[in-house]
Amino acid sequence: MKFTTFAATLTAGLSVIGTAKAFPDFEKWARAAEERIQIDTNGARAVTDLLSPKVRAEFEKAIADLSARDTDSIIDPNGKLFDAEAQYVSVEGDHAWAPPKAGDTRGPCPGLNVLANHGYFNRD
Repeated sequence: MKFTTFAATLTAGLSVIGTAKAFPDFEKWARAAEERIQIDTNGARAVTDLLSPKVRAEFEKAIADLSARDTDSIIDPNGKLFDAEAQYVSVEGDHAWAPPKAGDTRGPCPGLNVLANHGYFNRD
């Protein structure tokens, strides 16, 4: 019993020490990150050395794209508008509306219920 307690205590102690030794440079990395992120006058962050060159190039491309957008792109950021003709869903023929019959299961989701009522799912 004493040996088991001793072994458990020793194992727990060594695991705590091991965990502390696993991340010795955390404070150094945190300080470096604080130094590398400067806040400019507009309150925007300038990320300097934190990113790899490939990620940094993508980041700068995205930032340039944001500044080039017009105010309408805030509502539709990709410039894609609804196109009724291209996104037409047939509700005729096999997909004509049919009310639920006795024994048909419908759930709380209106969208799934519409799909079931139009035959895109099994009607039962």
